[in-house]
Amino acid sequence: GRDPSSAMAAAAAASPVPALLPIKAITPNSTVAEAFRLMPGCGALPVVDESGRLVDVYARSDVILLAANNTYRRVSLSEFTVGQALAAAAAHTPEAQAAAAAAAAAAAAGMPV
Repeated sequence: GRDPSSAMAAAAAASPVPALLPIKAITPNSTVAEAFRLMPGCGALPVVDESGRLVDVYARSDVILLAANNTYRRVSLSEFTVGQALAAAAAHTPEAQAAAAAAAAAAAAGMPV
């Protein structure tokens, strides 16, 4: 049998975009500061779990959304994790804001939330 690692190396060498290998990736526990250091030159970083499986993507649009909401001014970038940033970005989506407004309206009307 052929050695799988040599087959992968051959495939990478034949790739039309070998400059992309290895791909930059972060974990949910990576800090935002680490992500910012890796982000120049790319629009997004894959977020992978301990086994290397893709779990999310930390994109430039997430950075812009959180900057617009002053999130980065309220936290330490060397302690704020990518997982926390993605959760905060999700909370600022129009869908999340509409759900929060609906829950607040229901609570104000005395309905169970």
